[in-house]
Amino acid sequence: MCILQVTDVMLQEKLYPHWAKLPRKWWNGNGGWNRIVLFWVMVVTMSTLVISVISTDVISWDRLNRDFMPTNEVSRSFLASFILVMDLLIVMQVRTESPFAVQVWCPVLFPWRESVFAPSVNFTIVGMAPS
Repeated sequence: MCILQVTDVMLQEKLYPHWAKLPRKWWNGNGGWNRIVLFWVMVVTMSTLVISVISTDVISWDRLNRDFMPTNEVSRSFLASFILVMDLLIVMQVRTESPFAVQVWCPVLFPWRESVFAPSVNFTIVGMAPS
């Protein structure tokens, strides 16, 4: 999903108009419907493929692994959580310092903040400046 989102952003941006002219023309054609349809077809197809490979015995993971790096539930859950956090950080682009980025600060004050001595929380919404 993250790869599709990054590809979508790269093919829509206007900073490098000479890069990948033909794919960009197709991607942004028909008022953007090409990219929307292809994006959702790829999400459904890849999700179905991954879920079916994981949930069935199409791939014998024990035979494939051959005791190279044995894992258990704990190590796999740590790996999955690491991948999830890295994907979220990539998508959110926390505190980007790009000169082209527009940052909107949204301070959130929780009513119980004074009782637990918690600092205020700032959320940053980052996007590209309109051209």
